[in-house]
Amino acid sequence: APGIAQQQQTQQTQQTQLSATYKLGENDPNDISIPYDAAARLAYDDWCQTYGKPYDAKRYETFKANYEALTIANVKAAKEARDAGLADPPKKLDLNEYADMTAEEHR
Repeated sequence: APGIAQQQQTQQTQQTQLSATYKLGENDPNDISIPYDAAARLAYDDWCQTYGKPYDAKRYETFKANYEALTIANVKAAKEARDAGLADPPKKLDLNEYADMTAEEHR
């Protein structure tokens, strides 16, 4: 019976270790959540590569605001075209080399 007692102790130790390190949302193998701005971060990485610009945290915040505004405008235009029964979707607005600039900086 020493084998059974050792197995039970091992299981108890594993359970204790698990409960000590496992918190909901942390170290959860089933947690597939992504950061809110993941799409903007991916777009910024692609944009930096396309235009040969280095990552800059301040520029990213401006880029993110522009990216979100552009995305909303595209979704809104697509919905309006769909609601109006138009056969062709509207032309999408795209990011250009000025996507990390505020309106004031672009002037």
